[in-house]
Amino acid sequence: MKLPARNEQRPERIIDAVYSLWNTRGFQMLDLSTAAVTLTGTTAETVLAAVKVPAKSLGRNGAIRATALYNLTNNANNKTLRMRLGGLSGSSMGSFVSASGASARLVFTFQNQNSPASQVAIDGAGFGQTNVALLTGAVDTNLEQDLVLTGQLANGADSIVLSAFEIEIYRRE
Repeated sequence: MKLPARNEQRPERIIDAVYSLWNTRGFQMLDLSTAAVTLTGTTAETVLAAVKVPAKSLGRNGAIRATALYNLTNNANNKTLRMRLGGLSGSSMGSFVSASGASARLVFTFQNQNSPASQVAIDGAGFGQTNVALLTGAVDTNLEQDLVLTGQLANGADSIVLSAFEIEIYRRE
């Protein structure tokens, strides 16, 4: 079953029934895009993509996985790539800093921890060990939330291009 359009109004009484049927086979596509978005000329953290996460779509133990492809200015300046839940001022659910790299394919994942308002994620966008503590969030996923992919440049003359992304959602109680 296909998830309703992200901007479509949905009656509250139908949501639980739709999502219980919709997610019976693991991760499901929430959104994807191959329209390139370029960031340059600023050092402020800037939204490159925003996706509405429907209210109650995760459940108490659900997860979101975002995969993104980037082109970067290949020099020694830092380019920071992030995923946030709750919009630009929301909780960071993963970040990656690139210097001296021309491109990146990143996978950001976070999970609710036995509550729709408690998340956990790893800082970085890969697999394996890190020297940083897990990230935590307290964003209420019983409410509709913005999931954003952002970029931030150390030097405004550099650029980050979000070339493509896909956002998947997994509902679990």
